[in-house]
Amino acid sequence: MKNINPLGLFDDHFLMEKLTKLGDPLQKLNETLDAAGVFANEGKMVDVRQLAD
Repeated sequence: MKNINPLGLFDDHFLMEKLTKLGDPLQKLNETLDAAGVFANEGKMVDVRQLAD
């Protein structure tokens, strides 16, 4: 079934409101990785045997 009134050229603000309510997924991912310390050793030599623990 097709949408009777598809979003037009100037209706993108409806989509942006929905995205704003959901939050930026890349920002959420970045916060999760920071909290987990995934990139805490960025730029340093890391012994991979330590990461397995």
